[in-house]
Amino acid sequence: KLGLPADRFDPLRAEAIACLALPDMKPAGPPIRPPEGIIAFAFDAGMTRYAIRLRDRTILVRRMGDDQEIARFAAQGDRDIWVFTFSPDGKYLATNDHPSRAVAVWDVERGALCVRDPGPLRTGWAARFSSDSWRIAVAHDDGALLVYDLKTGQCCRWSGPAPAEDLAFRPDGGQIAVVYRET
Repeated sequence: KLGLPADRFDPLRAEAIACLALPDMKPAGPPIRPPEGIIAFAFDAGMTRYAIRLRDRTILVRRMGDDQEIARFAAQGDRDIWVFTFSPDGKYLATNDHPSRAVAVWDVERGALCVRDPGPLRTGWAARFSSDSWRIAVAHDDGALLVYDLKTGQCCRWSGPAPAEDLAFRPDGGQIAVVYRET
């Protein structure tokens, strides 16, 4: 016990414990200085890019290392954003629009729209990328489930018994699990 009396040892022990709880992290790049009017923010899985959706309908994609803009897109609507996410490989960015509740998927590297699903998108987790980032599944209010191939834009459609509450691809992409809440 270091041979200290309890009144001196207890504060020293508390200080040592507090030091163990300190994070061992250091900034790796410049701080992100967000512009005015942000309504959504997302990082890619590799933490190399981030996207900002602004109230003026602009979507900016920037590099983390030097904060340089690498893509800019024009979204529709300025509120009720349920979907704003990168694909697992960071190549695509998906977002929904208000009031149409359509889904747009942008190819970040090409700076182009690759899929526009007219919706209406189901709220919540209604759009999910496959783990290989080649497809996105979108659930509609009428119970339809649409799966888009992001390389070709082709779409497969299924009808469910009710609107989907949640969905997920199996890790190998071979199946999709869908949760329906029937009333």
